Amino acid sequence: MVMAPPPSAFLSPCAITPPASFVPPCGTCASQTRVDAVAAWRRRTSRDFVLRDAPPATMVRMTRGQDGDVSELSSALKRLDRKNLQVDPLAGTRWLLKLDFGREPGTWMDARWGASGQRVKVAVAVEMLKDGSVRPIDYQYGLFKTLTSPQGSSFKVKGSFPNEVLEFSIKHSGLPESKTGCDVSLPEGDIFFSIGTLGTKLGSRGRMSIEQYRFFVRRERRIVGTFAAERIE
Repeated sequence: MVMAPPPSAFLSPCAITPPASFVPPCGTCASQTRVDAVAAWRRRTSRDFVLRDAPPATMVRMTRGQDGDVSELSSALKRLDRKNLQVDPLAGTRWLLKLDFGREPGTWMDARWGASGQRVKVAVAVEMLKDGSVRPIDYQYGLFKTLTSPQGSSFKVKGSFPNEVLEFSIKHSGLPESKTGCDVSLPEGDIFFSIGTLGTKLGSRGRMSIEQYRFFVRRERRIVGTFAAERIE
């Protein structure tokens, strides 16, 4: 069984090393090197690799002694590499974005913004289209606040496999303090989203920012919160 690895470190089959106490079996001729003996030991070994920082339930199981294991894994990885695809694997997927606005460490927002420590929870549902655009869709949000008049943009994936990042933005008509009820508010404009991705999976948490001017000259992005992306089937 081979499932998608995450953008974190991948353990190759060669990472399996025998214990220091391992010695070639009796009868090993002098011409057979330790490398040959280690290779034989690996073929007899079955082991599960649980990959760190992976999307939920992501695991790669490789069993030695079965022909095609390594080649099957290699083929699976190639299918996940966007360089080999004409249509992005995220195209056609729909997501419920659960936005969590509030002051974050290292943000350049005004010192008074979010100083109370309160958070504002908002939700918006979107669909990734085959033409590379992001479209807000209708969704039953329940008790969640929603963005007013959301408008999508295009999405793109930056970075190289397997360390890829999905970026897109959503334009809205503002989130005033009269609606949030605290010192967390957003002006009308774009919210920029950034989250790790691998194939059709998205990371567990992403970051949101907005663009503002410093001293009326330099335009910069400032962090305004985090978000989680939940797949809509």
